[in-house]
Amino acid sequence: MHSLTVNGVFQVASQFNLLEFSSSEISPEHGVRHYAHYPTQGPACALACMAGTVYRNYLLHPDFFGATDAAAFTENADVADRGQQTDRQLNMLDELVDYLTRARSSGDATYATDAAYSTACSAPALPREHFFTIRNGYFFLKRQMASLPARLHRIAAVEGISMADVEEELASRLRIGLVEDATVTLPLHDPPVFRVREQRQLTDQAERKVVCRLDADVAAEVEVHEVTQTYNSALSLPPKDHCTPLEWIGIATLSRIILRGTYEATLLVGVQHTLRDLERQASLAVASSPATPPFSLPPIFLTKVGGGVFNNDKEWIASGIASAVHRVAALSVPLNVRLVHFRRMDEYYMRYFPSWPVLD
Repeated sequence: MHSLTVNGVFQVASQFNLLEFSSSEISPEHGVRHYAHYPTQGPACALACMAGTVYRNYLLHPDFFGATDAAAFTENADVADRGQQTDRQLNMLDELVDYLTRARSSGDATYATDAAYSTACSAPALPREHFFTIRNGYFFLKRQMASLPARLHRIAAVEGISMADVEEELASRLRIGLVEDATVTLPLHDPPVFRVREQRQLTDQAERKVVCRLDADVAAEVEVHEVTQTYNSALSLPPKDHCTPLEWIGIATLSRIILRGTYEATLLVGVQHTLRDLERQASLAVASSPATPPFSLPPIFLTKVGGGVFNNDKEWIASGIASAVHRVAALSVPLNVRLVHFRRMDEYYMRYFPSWPVLD
């Protein structure tokens, strides 16, 4: 799809370190070549824009890890300080964990018999890995996950807000990755087969680059283009029957928050991308003839984040999409949103979104 779509937005099923490892046993030091042997959506998107993948693995600036005290971001960093390593990785849940585990007190605590659901006006600090750990981008729950709903109730009581407000605070602290104008590198290593231009969904007068294929005996001109990618993760979960009922309730609570947040963040990227593209088309229309084609909306391709081996319930995923679409619709920016399916349509999502047309 990357090869056929210019200027689209692609949501990538990633991990919380913005890499697409096939298991939690793989670290950044293993490199990125193994992506070619893992036929799922995340690695496929990583291979489609390989330069960006290499940057996320090997070349991230140390400022991303809080490793420098510089006031401003600078590109002048030693190569040895760049990139992710086993003991130095991004974690898109860091700020969410800060909010969840920090101490709170309003000054006049009043305790009820049940401490978990009391009206206590204090909440003690918890270890950062109290509820779960993240290893190489993957989520691993702890038994204390069963007490997560109680922690959220305690936070709401201490701060004098509703549970919905607490969930909103958590969702707002989730982070995703974003790479704009990522070069689609597939044409550089695809077989030199001429594609039919009519099959490509090109936006009007899209900017394209011509580069030389380096691995050919005779240098061949190859047309490449750019897309935008967002990197999103859900919780990587064990099967439901491996958890206690209370653990699964805690998992469901956190998973729903993260899924809603990650889809909303992606659609907000889509809003910004769409507005910029419409401005570009408008400027081209002013400078061109009256026969300029009508404006087109760049496609925003969503994937089922957390589906498959990550064991997130389909209803959690679908409701996260629906909630994000509803909330972003309030901005009154038209979006061309599409939900991508692998090999065949998933009937569950067709029933959940009956008004969404089915496209080949």
